[in-house]
Amino acid sequence: MPVPNIDPTRPIASASLLISLTFAKAGVLTSQLEQRDDLIHEESRRVLRRITLSRVSPFADGAPLDLAPRLNLLTGDNGVGKTFLLDLIWTTLSQTWPKLESWFDAESYEVGQYPKILVEGHRAENNVEYEIEIAYSFRAQRWNVGDQSGSEVAGPSNWSGPALYFGAQGDCRLWDPARDPRTLRPGREGDDYFFHFTPENLENGLTSEQGNVVCEGLIRDLVNWQRSGSPAFHQLQAMLRELSDGTEVLVLGPPTKVSLEDVRDHPTLKLPYGLVPYTNLSAGMKRIVSVAYMLVWAWQEHLRACKLRQLNPTNQMVILFDELETHLHPRWQRLILPAVFRAIDGLTEKQSEVQLFATTHTPIIPASVETEVEPGRDRLLHFDLDEDGLVRVEEIAWAKFGDAAGWLTSPAFNLEQGGYSVEAERAMKAADDLMANLRRDLPPAS
Repeated sequence: MPVPNIDPTRPIASASLLISLTFAKAGVLTSQLEQRDDLIHEESRRVLRRITLSRVSPFADGAPLDLAPRLNLLTGDNGVGKTFLLDLIWTTLSQTWPKLESWFDAESYEVGQYPKILVEGHRAENNVEYEIEIAYSFRAQRWNVGDQSGSEVAGPSNWSGPALYFGAQGDCRLWDPARDPRTLRPGREGDDYFFHFTPENLENGLTSEQGNVVCEGLIRDLVNWQRSGSPAFHQLQAMLRELSDGTEVLVLGPPTKVSLEDVRDHPTLKLPYGLVPYTNLSAGMKRIVSVAYMLVWAWQEHLRACKLRQLNPTNQMVILFDELETHLHPRWQRLILPAVFRAIDGLTEKQSEVQLFATTHTPIIPASVETEVEPGRDRLLHFDLDEDGLVRVEEIAWAKFGDAAGWLTSPAFNLEQGGYSVEAERAMKAADDLMANLRRDLPPAS
């Protein structure tokens, strides 16, 4: 989703872009470079708690956005900034900043004005609050990271577990602090801080700019896992069972060749009508299998990185989904969100600490979790335009609206008459208006 340009004529209270993120943590925080290994994997809970946006079009200035420690479900019309918020969370966690022109209009800033991100945290060992300022320098054309409390800080070390961002177009991004070279030393030009998988290289493998094989790809990995009977294969099978529709469980079949031009064996799924190679699956089934694969692959690579660095693996993850329901039939839409949490618990073999952010345009997603949400751990956030044309984000109290039709008329989707056609909705509104006028003309009850 393109980010609208900032309107330089709009009066603002602040001359900077301020994104304030508050971290909650139960363990010890330290910012020294040589101590980052312990920082990444100590057993402590760290979650994003608050974001405050100032001078970020199209958002209204200043109102803090409180986030939940487990589920944050984002609803709202197209083009109101839901994907932008996911991008913001991703880049803040991974400290991998987008190009200048994709975030703000440089010409709207006067000399001396600059965008910045303020990260607020807490040092448990001495109960001291601290702030890390990440400011953009227009002159140097780069982000500068510094700790306002005076000690050296590496931005990526503020998070202790992998982050996965599943895009609406089938792409995926992975950042793992155990694999980020900046948690070992200062970053260098050419370093791979995170991995971006397009649909093509997610299937066929990813190679870094330096020529290193980052990932063998879904096609090779699934076949190799299956033939070796590795733990990854059993984790994948279990995850596919969790993510499957109860009437159609996804099970891997024997690998097969698909063409004379491709020497590789391809993974298959056992479907009621026979074996189907992954490349021939429907978009919805590809979505399920690719999500399962990326979760398992990311976890396995996290374990391998921890072993190489002699670290204890974490049970913490951040998962971001843009349009969680993409390509999925309603039967699968109502299962996907609860299944993701169960699947990750099975992956880590213990109670996982997952903070999940997901955008959705379907009422089936919130309906699927309304009996499982906990107000203290989960939030429903609605994006809407105010009378000035600015986006405001409002928390909606979780309520049991029942089925999807009930959710369509809820504040999360704001349809007056549920799932009727536009013509039918207009006719019913006209009938309601007519009846309202007739009722006003009736004599008072005796």
